[in-house]
Amino acid sequence: MTPLEDALLERYELFTSVLCLAAQYGPDTRREQTYTEVREWVRANQDALPPLLSRAEITNQFFQLFEPETLRELLQSDSGDLIANVGHISEALYAATE
Repeated sequence: MTPLEDALLERYELFTSVLCLAAQYGPDTRREQTYTEVREWVRANQDALPPLLSRAEITNQFFQLFEPETLRELLQSDSGDLIANVGHISEALYAATE
């Protein structure tokens, strides 16, 4: 794996942890801050990420996770398939980096 892929996976794991906690307990200040930090990293690296995301065939789905400005907005926009989508993205990301 490249350093960028390592960094992406590390931040994505952080995002999924925060997302699960926020879904269960609510998006508190610390969780919002973590989401913001991951979101800013993704946006700063968005031009470099598509090769990996394309290999995983999840480019659009991945970036859609980070469109909302806050974790609260992401959760509020969920139509019931957010966790399933995150699971699909996770599987695809890990398969593409093996």
